[in-house]
Amino acid sequence: MNRLNIERLKFISNNLKEIIGDLDEIVTIYDNQNLIIQKHLEQSFRTGFLQYKELLGSYMSQCLKTISISVSKLTYVDSIELCIKEGFLPKEEIILYKTLSKFRNDTSHVYKKLPFKILLQFYIENREFLIGVGGNIDKVIKKIQ
Repeated sequence: MNRLNIERLKFISNNLKEIIGDLDEIVTIYDNQNLIIQKHLEQSFRTGFLQYKELLGSYMSQCLKTISISVSKLTYVDSIELCIKEGFLPKEEIILYKTLSKFRNDTSHVYKKLPFKILLQFYIENREFLIGVGGNIDKVIKKIQ
């Protein structure tokens, strides 16, 4: 069994928190901006959302390597399910992980651009869940230190 790279996990956790802060800032100022600025904020929000999902994927990859599972042959959803099964992610919100994955796919492909308001609403409604994922990583770090 491989060991988790604590420094990498700390990097992921810190970046997740930074992304949440950036997304919160966009939510706070968005409505008070002109249309040009709103357009830029929307793109920044999408980018932050994608970064969050990519960091979550990096975390899952790190975790699954410890139990000798290669993520290169797994879908993102399969990785989520395995990480939940192995206790690396909390299981109570599996549908949110899958929705996050779908939003990532929709936001990263220009031809299926998800309406910003839907992405924003998902974030507002599930912010605590997204914060909790980072908190779970912090628990894993404490457990292995």
